Amino acid sequence: MNHTTLTLTTLALSSALFAGCGGSSGGPRGAAGQVGAPVSTRSLGPLVQDTVALPGLAAGHAAAAVGEFALVTGGATSNAEASTRVSELELQTGQTRPRPDRMVVARSGHALHFSRSGEWLALGGVDAAGTPLSSIERYDFGQEAWVLDTRTLPLAGRLSSVVSDGHLWLGAAGHAFLEIFDLESLSWTASYPLAGTPAQAPTLIHLAGRGELIYAHSEFPVFVELETGIGAAFPGDFVPQGGSVLPVADFGVLFVGGHDAEGQPIRRPRYLEVLATEVLEVGPELPPVEGASAAWLADGSVLVAGGRIQGELTDRALRFDLEGVVERLAPLGEPRDRITLVSSAGRVALIGGRGQFGPSALVDLFSFVELLPTQAFAEAARNRQRRLDQLATINDLRQRQSEAEAELSALVAEVSATQAALDQATSRRDALTLELQIAEALRLKVEAEVARLRAEEQRLIAERQRLEAQSRRDEQALIAVQGQLQRTQADLDQARAEQSRQQNRSAGLQNDLAQARGDLSSARQDLTSLEAQSAQRAAQRTAQQQAAAQPLAAPVSTPSYGAVVAIGSARTTTTTQSFPSATGVGVKSQTSATQGQSTSTATPTTNYGGVYSWESILARLNGGR
Repeated sequence: MNHTTLTLTTLALSSALFAGCGGSSGGPRGAAGQVGAPVSTRSLGPLVQDTVALPGLAAGHAAAAVGEFALVTGGATSNAEASTRVSELELQTGQTRPRPDRMVVARSGHALHFSRSGEWLALGGVDAAGTPLSSIERYDFGQEAWVLDTRTLPLAGRLSSVVSDGHLWLGAAGHAFLEIFDLESLSWTASYPLAGTPAQAPTLIHLAGRGELIYAHSEFPVFVELETGIGAAFPGDFVPQGGSVLPVADFGVLFVGGHDAEGQPIRRPRYLEVLATEVLEVGPELPPVEGASAAWLADGSVLVAGGRIQGELTDRALRFDLEGVVERLAPLGEPRDRITLVSSAGRVALIGGRGQFGPSALVDLFSFVELLPTQAFAEAARNRQRRLDQLATINDLRQRQSEAEAELSALVAEVSATQAALDQATSRRDALTLELQIAEALRLKVEAEVARLRAEEQRLIAERQRLEAQSRRDEQALIAVQGQLQRTQADLDQARAEQSRQQNRSAGLQNDLAQARGDLSSARQDLTSLEAQSAQRAAQRTAQQQAAAQPLAAPVSTPSYGAVVAIGSARTTTTTQSFPSATGVGVKSQTSATQGQSTSTATPTTNYGGVYSWESILARLNGGR
């Protein structure tokens, strides 16, 4: 976005114009850079600055001023995020005192206002557990106590607020409307929609002059004209974020610090006029601070204090005017941000905030009017001087510390280098020791291997000698085996010849056997014929004998036959068994056993008590006809 430098003629500003215009407390946290703004030696006016302390720590509290007094309510303590505590600050004397009348509900991040009916109102916020509150408390001066009101808010949580023409405007994180509360009738009158739902409570600025305007600064900035209810919204990246916002009469608003849409820190203040189409750069270059508190002073200059630079809390305080003059002021009582700012009767008070160790109890006062010399301010002046002396001592100690740290860094670097060399030498020594151990182990292993090889050599020599002796014995045995083999071969040849002869002989025997079987068959046929003839002849003899008239029959003998068959030259054994036949001729079963074979025949024989050949049998049969 292009920015146009705004001149004093264009803005037509004067010191009188800004007097009493109020201020803005710090915005959200953010990044910041080193201070690089020019510092003027010319004073803008006799500004009085002092620091006092509240009765207790304060952060997230609410404060409002009426005349020369400011009331501080609620906020975080050292051990809780919300409290019911109420304190009073006298802006002219700097005196602070706790009030005995505490609030009913512990609150933090709430709104505090003084109504037209003369009542203090504490609205919304969160309790000690962080629960959003929508309740309202009011201070009853008759009872001198805070009491809960029967009405509740249409929104809850951490609130931002501003008063305009007797109406209280309220905004909250997560609430897409601005709620309007009538401080006279103590009733809700209207709601105004924002362009979206803000993630944080919007900063509300009242612009009085040509017309009543409310500027709501959040992710969805908008100008609202109270008379017509018409608003002009702007894109979220149109205006800076994370800085302070100040009213410029009825012209517009001034942004101090923060960052742009790209996250880059803003070093020059920027001005947004009502219904303008661009943001203009004005004034001098400032430190890129985020979350600072800013306020118009009575001479038309701008006070900027606290916040964060490069993410670190700062106690820097300065003021500048739009002519380019910048004056660095004495530092705050301690570095802090989230400071609550109130101004009244030409005095500005920066109350509490978040310091390095939590909530802060300090109050820094700025005024062009000499404050009344009270014991509190005298003590504050002494404290301030002591703090300045302490800061000088701290700066000197920091310088010495920086020198010592540089020397220590050099020594550390030298020690590191020496340690690195020592580590390298130690590593080399360890490596050599390891190599030596490995070599020694290898030597022992080699010696053991040599001893084993020598023993193996002796064993091999003995084995060779044994094998040589065995070889000689084997050679002798081989010679004997070869002789035996030759003899066996001769025996085998002889056996094979004998086997050949036996095979030839067996063939002859087979032929003789076949011939004998043929002869046997013929003999059986002859025998059958002979048996028939014999039976016939026996019958004839019987008939003849019966014909002879013998008074006593003579016994008839049954002839039996026996036979011996010789086959070839083989030895045959014949077994003969007699059994009767139907014809009365005995038949013998003959079994012949021959070496290598057996033959069984059944032949009729005549039992003559001897062994006969077939030829004798036939001859006898033929002779008996």
